[in-house]
Amino acid sequence: MVLFDLDGTLHDDPRVTDHYAAGLERAIPEGRGQGLRVEAEAVVAGAHPAVLPGCFVEPARGLVVHAPRWVAETATDWQGHPVAVPDDLRGRVQHEGPLRYLGDRWQILGALAARRGAGRPVLHEAFVLARRFVNDRATQLARFECLDDVLERLAAGRRLLLATNTP
Repeated sequence: MVLFDLDGTLHDDPRVTDHYAAGLERAIPEGRGQGLRVEAEAVVAGAHPAVLPGCFVEPARGLVVHAPRWVAETATDWQGHPVAVPDDLRGRVQHEGPLRYLGDRWQILGALAARRGAGRPVLHEAFVLARRFVNDRATQLARFECLDDVLERLAAGRRLLLATNTP
């Protein structure tokens, strides 16, 4: 069996995470959400002074932690200046710990929003807004160019079943 997460695997439509980002920009208190999308694009492009895809952040303290092999080794502040790894973040990264992994746009936006003061209710509300866009039957999601080829190769000699909660 091959199981895919629909978002970012079978489609990678930037409008979906843009709905998430727009909702966060509007909902983060005191206007601190302004510029979130610009900062996120800087992270994705590798142009942020410290935050990069594939690193860990502790948004509340503004720390970026480099943890290859999931072990915290070095840290910087949000501007990229080296700082000591705090004692409570040393060692093996805990799955449910304070560090947030930045692997995709959803995670990047969520961490940057948390840094700007977005709590769980704000993050959830923006996520629901993005899911409403995805689940709107009028929304046609952009597919990966090679999707049909990949599915044909996976299906060769097998029954192929796609299941999703997204239209």
